[in-house]
Amino acid sequence: MMEPRIVVAHREHLWWLLAEAAQLEHMIMCQYLYAEFSLKEGTGDGQRSNYFPAGVQMDLLPFGEQALLHFLYLERPEGMERQDSDEFVPGGTPREPVRDDELLPRSQEFATVGLLYRALLHERMSLLVDHCAAATLAHGQQDAGRGMEM
Repeated sequence: MMEPRIVVAHREHLWWLLAEAAQLEHMIMCQYLYAEFSLKEGTGDGQRSNYFPAGVQMDLLPFGEQALLHFLYLERPEGMERQDSDEFVPGGTPREPVRDDELLPRSQEFATVGLLYRALLHERMSLLVDHCAAATLAHGQQDAGRGMEM
């Protein structure tokens, strides 16, 4: 399976993806908590979210085999082929890939939580940090030069 490429070319892309990762973790945590509390409570109808990519479905399921299969699917390692729970059918159409020259952030496709994190932390974070550090250093040198003139 070919995993989609996540673009983090600008600070705004990084900001958007970090917010999306936080929301994703929050939604996953809610599913875990719902499954936990369903052991003591009755079941209820869940609400599907279309916020995340088509292959990343969120819903509240009572604790059981289907909930566990879905948790394993969401948290699977990158590149691992795994079938999601029968309760979840990918919805919607995949989003168009973000181009490097796009300045405004928008949702992007990712197949696993790990792929999202790898794109954020390993592939682009150091590049963006280096870029921001160079800009800050250049700005600081300009300020230092002005300070000496006073």
